[in-house]
Amino acid sequence: MGSKCQCTFGFKGDNCGKSAYAIGFYGKPTRQVQVRTANLPTMNAMTVCLRVYTSYRRTYMYLMSYASGNSERFVFYKVGTRLRVRVNGRNARSKTARINDKKCHHLCFTWQSAGGKWSFYKEGKVLNSGAGVSAGKAIAGGGVLSLAQKVPRPRRAARFFGRINDLNIWNRVLTAKEIQALSKCGGSTAGNVKSWSDFRVKYSKYAMYLWKNVCPANC
Repeated sequence: MGSKCQCTFGFKGDNCGKSAYAIGFYGKPTRQVQVRTANLPTMNAMTVCLRVYTSYRRTYMYLMSYASGNSERFVFYKVGTRLRVRVNGRNARSKTARINDKKCHHLCFTWQSAGGKWSFYKEGKVLNSGAGVSAGKAIAGGGVLSLAQKVPRPRRAARFFGRINDLNIWNRVLTAKEIQALSKCGGSTAGNVKSWSDFRVKYSKYAMYLWKNVCPANC
């Protein structure tokens, strides 16, 4: 008889490919909703993918941000019905991509320092691409990544309200086929820089593990 794999914290399923939990963020004092992970390496390319669920109609909401040396290096956020990313102070903006509609959404962003090329993905499909964002400059390592708010200077009025899961980071640009497979729960979901199981939260009424209704329901 074959043996069933022992999944690491945060994953379940026969092949440990399904996220076992989401983290729910419900506001209140900023320092009480921080979910952080440290020791990111310096990166000349990256892919960030995550699943989100929110119904909150706030114009600005920060999904995640990363800072090192007390300087902002990477921010993934929404403004109105568009997604935005800021890399070393340079901005990229998606086409219309509404996420606060009470539905699960799979989002990805890819970037590389060579030419500053970038792309936004939603539900495994390219929204738009561009170039010239922080071209020739790496994302400095050694910093801290925070979910649901901006670092190093949090903005209470722009905190994310809702659920996040399956946040993974790679130090390369994933192909369109790889991202499409991830959106459909195929392929390897664990990032080689940070995987979802690296993000832990101390239980509170402001940020908590959610073990039911984890996005998406079909994988």
